[in-house]
Amino acid sequence: LLEPIDDTVNYAIAVNPADPYTNELVVEKYWKDTGGFVGYDTMTVNLFDSEDDPAEAEGEKQVLLDLHAAQGLEAMMHEAERRAEQHHYLRPERSDPALFRHGPADRFQTLRERELVQVSQPVEVTPESIALDDIQEIVIVPPDDDWFTRQYDFGPSNEPGIDL
Repeated sequence: LLEPIDDTVNYAIAVNPADPYTNELVVEKYWKDTGGFVGYDTMTVNLFDSEDDPAEAEGEKQVLLDLHAAQGLEAMMHEAERRAEQHHYLRPERSDPALFRHGPADRFQTLRERELVQVSQPVEVTPESIALDDIQEIVIVPPDDDWFTRQYDFGPSNEPGIDL
């Protein structure tokens, strides 16, 4: 488990064998569930072919651990989120912004949660906030009467029985 240990929810990074030929880099979430049981959820960050270079998965795990040591849990989880999206284990435009589906609320805010908060914030525009350099002159272009005909002119058909 990553330090410091929390009373509600904790995280870990692991490299586990997914099958005899593949190693899986995962971030894991642990919490105390009802009845004293330990709850568990996991998210895949990347898969590695175990025959190519077994140290590659451990190296990527160490990058995340170093990031945690230098910048904290949220920075490490943001990088794990980016990598999971990059490797198609997590959809960037997902409607549920959390990294983990189960357990108590996470101790960090995901990049997707930040994005959704920014999108939902109203933007107030006042005449003073608009720079004159941002305003472009609108040029009206007369319609081309011939455009539709040119776009959909399929020419003569060589197939019998078809009238165009």
